[in-house]
Amino acid sequence: MIEEHGAIEAAHRLLKPDRELPLIFEYLRGLRRTDLAMESYVLRDRYKMLFSEQEREIARWRLEHGD
Repeated sequence: MIEEHGAIEAAHRLLKPDRELPLIFEYLRGLRRTDLAMESYVLRDRYKMLFSEQEREIARWRLEHGD
């Protein structure tokens, strides 16, 4: 997806409200390394201007609830 759309557009697509949780997220959660998940990067101040508040809420919810 990143090769086809670029990193930012891929993140936007993965953060759509009706999108299923990516399998890599479950894998990282199993390793207790959600700090490496795209959702974690979305919430960093450095990238705040690239994402809407709704996208940031989705990322926050996934990290807190895992689904």
